[in-house]
Amino acid sequence: MANVATEVIGAVIAFLLQALIAPYLAINDVTPNICFAFAISFIAATGKRGACVMPFLMGLSYDLLGSGPVGGYAVLTLAACTALAYLMDHLGNDSWPQALAFICAMALLASALYALLCVTCGWDVGLGEALLYRALPMWLYDTVFAIVFYPLVRLALRLSAQDQEMTSIG
Repeated sequence: MANVATEVIGAVIAFLLQALIAPYLAINDVTPNICFAFAISFIAATGKRGACVMPFLMGLSYDLLGSGPVGGYAVLTLAACTALAYLMDHLGNDSWPQALAFICAMALLASALYALLCVTCGWDVGLGEALLYRALPMWLYDTVFAIVFYPLVRLALRLSAQDQEMTSIG
């Protein structure tokens, strides 16, 4: 139950940051995807397999707030979180450097695929320009936010787990 509360509260905070702060951080029409950063950092921190609602909703919220194709980042966020959960389950040794490496890889893959999707759906730029001027800055933004969110989520999960532990009297 503590994971669900942390997930919902974190998702709401990430959505509010995406809606209120991310537009002011835009550089060359590239805004950070704070929702994606929270989703992958939460999955990396919990190792939660089978999580499909929160990543999809976080990606959809980015799509609805942004200017790309609706549903594109929702599917990419869901796919990235599923792949990340699989990697953490089968290759993860529960160390933070490995989790951050997986987060960086998933953010890079999702940013590149989103640029490819947007070029396919009608952006007025070539694929090279989309990858260099849109996907690369988006990847850097997402990685920085995910690296900030990851220890915060781990801390929140640890604090909520300590609240649920019952001490024995004797």
